[in-house]
Amino acid sequence: MLALLVGPRSKQFLTLLILLSFGLTTQAKAQEAAPRPYPPPIPTQNYVLGLGLLSSAIASNWFIETPPRGWKNDLPLDPQVRDLLRLDSLDHRETVSTVSDILQNTLLAAPLLIDVLGVSLLYHQDPEMAWRMAYIDMEAAALSTAVVMLTKRAIGRVRPGYAPCTPGSNDYSCHSNAARASFISGHTSAAFTAAGLLCLHHSQLDLFGGGTADQLFCASALALAGSTGIMRIMAHRHYFSDVLAGTALGLSAGFLFPYMMYYAPKELSMNSSLEVDSFIGYGLGALNYRGQSELSVGAQLQLSVSGQLSESWRLRTQLEGELSRGVEEGPFAQGSLGLSTGLNYGYLYLGWSGRYRSFDSPTDSYTQLTSGGRLAFIKPGDALSLRVALDYQPLGETEADNLALKIHAGFFEKFEAQIDLAHWRGPQQESAWLAQLSLGAFLQW
Repeated sequence: MLALLVGPRSKQFLTLLILLSFGLTTQAKAQEAAPRPYPPPIPTQNYVLGLGLLSSAIASNWFIETPPRGWKNDLPLDPQVRDLLRLDSLDHRETVSTVSDILQNTLLAAPLLIDVLGVSLLYHQDPEMAWRMAYIDMEAAALSTAVVMLTKRAIGRVRPGYAPCTPGSNDYSCHSNAARASFISGHTSAAFTAAGLLCLHHSQLDLFGGGTADQLFCASALALAGSTGIMRIMAHRHYFSDVLAGTALGLSAGFLFPYMMYYAPKELSMNSSLEVDSFIGYGLGALNYRGQSELSVGAQLQLSVSGQLSESWRLRTQLEGELSRGVEEGPFAQGSLGLSTGLNYGYLYLGWSGRYRSFDSPTDSYTQLTSGGRLAFIKPGDALSLRVALDYQPLGETEADNLALKIHAGFFEKFEAQIDLAHWRGPQQESAWLAQLSLGAFLQW
């Protein structure tokens, strides 16, 4: 992502941004009021979170070097929006794609050049203010990047401009990573992450003095981000569903997440009845597939959000990302994205769960989507916490099913050990087992 900030096509826009920052900060100086709002301090555990998110983005490229062959089917509204926006001329598509690159790079540079360097350092001459804002920006960008890289590597959706990959062929869409990186739209998510950060800081800190100037700046950033997503469809680089998912991710990572982490009032913050915890870890395990066993290494990224509904009931939603890679004869790679939501009553949890899994080996390559239920026992504690979850997902596009047992043991609300036992069947009813022990950091807000 840092390379996008220094691309040759964005030099002229970076110059304009620097000039704009001087002009707007001069206006802010004229409107300064005391006391001015100030970015909140960064808790120590958040530095661990930021490091974990960055390492997760890097690890996703290592664990799954090549995305699975993926799918190339339209989701609802994809064909209608494509027919409405897609350009017919290949030259025009290339031009629009280049413009979307420039818009993305411009938005990525704006929080750093305008808010951090222009307002915090040049105008206020406040290094602490600049550091806090820069870290909040980095943390949001790391979250967005980690999710984008994980989904692109685990799903491998073929871009609309390429033919579906035929196993065993030498099609470009089979051997090119770029051709199988349609979901999620990275340009759109990066643009909306930057726009969300600009809107967040300017709404909470009145960086241009408050009022119309900050509001227009936010609206302009959102308009540029929206234009970036539309141009990705016009250039035939993404489906509408890719762009829609990138928009939701970008606004969540750039606005909602940092707002809840740093700026929200106490009654709405993550220290109130809303509880958020995450686990980032790496592990060692073994995979058995078609009767052959192999050692594997893996990475885990989990995010859980729960809110109090009544004195006894809580609503809990959890997102899980898992990657595994063989270390012996291989190579094989297995990646999955899981989502569960349900109700807590006391120590018991019952809810719905779904999982998208991709599997790639020298003999097989497939993706599958399964859904079913989750039954869990959750016992919080300061020195020792315990979570045991059982998933059974018999429903899906094929007759494949998924059975998983997860055991989490947390220590002193900072570290966690996790045991994963999973069994699933491929499209031809071939059986696979995965057992893995992971260790990592447990963060709670």
